[in-house]
Amino acid sequence: MTEIPVAAAVLVACFALVVVQEAVHGFHDCATAIAPAVHTGSLAPRYAIPLVAICNFLGVIVGGTAITFDLIYLLPTGMVAGIDNRNEVVFLLALVATVIVWNLGTWWLRLPNATTHSFVGAILGAATAYATAYHVRAEGVVYWDEGAAIVTALFLWPVAAFVIAVVIAWILRKVAKDPQLHSHGGSPPWHIRSTLITGSAAVSFMHGSNDGQKSIALMMLVLIGLVPEQYGFDRHPDSAEVAALRKAMATVTGVANRYGSNLNVAAYARAMKREAADVMGLLEAAPAITALPRADQVRFRQEVLDVQRAVSAFISAGTDDGVLAAPDRHALREARHALDQYIESVPLWVTLVSAIALGLGGAIGYRRIVETLGAKITAAPITAAQGTAAQITAVACIALADAGGLPISTTHAVASGVAGSAVGTGAEVNFDVARNIVVAWIATLPATMAIAYVMSLAAHWLLA
Repeated sequence: MTEIPVAAAVLVACFALVVVQEAVHGFHDCATAIAPAVHTGSLAPRYAIPLVAICNFLGVIVGGTAITFDLIYLLPTGMVAGIDNRNEVVFLLALVATVIVWNLGTWWLRLPNATTHSFVGAILGAATAYATAYHVRAEGVVYWDEGAAIVTALFLWPVAAFVIAVVIAWILRKVAKDPQLHSHGGSPPWHIRSTLITGSAAVSFMHGSNDGQKSIALMMLVLIGLVPEQYGFDRHPDSAEVAALRKAMATVTGVANRYGSNLNVAAYARAMKREAADVMGLLEAAPAITALPRADQVRFRQEVLDVQRAVSAFISAGTDDGVLAAPDRHALREARHALDQYIESVPLWVTLVSAIALGLGGAIGYRRIVETLGAKITAAPITAAQGTAAQITAVACIALADAGGLPISTTHAVASGVAGSAVGTGAEVNFDVARNIVVAWIATLPATMAIAYVMSLAAHWLLA
């Protein structure tokens, strides 16, 4: 590694901080998942925390890693390819520190906070600082198109969750007449308890399938920087993934040749062909990529990332201009999938570290957020009906977000669900607490973006 003593040491420190951040994440999101069950007396915390940890882990395994890499790809390509010097690693350090500081601060204030918002804000802030430090245009390194879709989803989902919870709670109020479902205090009967416990498990599972991938994204950035030949791409020259990569490069080159004379997309076609040629040149330079010098291995990963982005830009431009034929669009999407498979792999042990840290964090710090969600958003403690409506809402919203490959805040889905369920059942909402949660919801992304920007430039000035 270039500048091994400093860069490697900071990367190792970053990995430790990411694990700490995942524990802090558990303060918020594990508490969010169990709040309805714990506060209605349906499940004791000593049983709820292991349930949440197991279901989060299973959710990450089943949910895949699409959101993990969607977040990584918001960063400059140089950082995603492999952080191999202290000039780049300081931005990652500032990014992680921002998320920890913000999440700890909101937890201390008992405010349910969206870790997703803080992640995206910190990533965009660090990427913008990267552009400032290297005197390049922000559009060249900050991928605003991808970021805009994620930010829009983050702000719209809580509103949707509130509306859905109002409807579900109103239906429960009209249809389910069991008085224990709508009463405060005491332990609900077994059939109501089982519903709330199942709801906690379902919210935790869906949380793992979406929210649980965020810290994994940062862990992978660290591992790719430390050992790119191990974690940055498929290492085996004769593997099916490498064969698929070669086929994808042939597809990309063929499509680029066919559209090279079309004025609407000629520039995009040339970019695709050029990037594909660079990848093929490195593939042919040695029997295996791992036989290349370390700098060339990092450059190889960057070239594959450049092809990914060139293909996506060509598909978008060709579709908008109506010149890209359906078979070619399908072929390019298949090629893009092959590229993803080649460089997007998360080891099982990383998932285990994330799940364990999340569960331990929830066990340590769940009380503050459970109290807010269970007893402070509403004027009276939530009822089983309200908790059930909030859980159903959260599961539905996260499932829809997963289907669209978009990150969503589990915390805000449940918090909005609790507030919406109160409105739907005619309960009184504590508007002071609700207002503070809304302010945190709106402020998190711009605030973390600003903090990460300032911390990144300060760290660059001090350490780089």
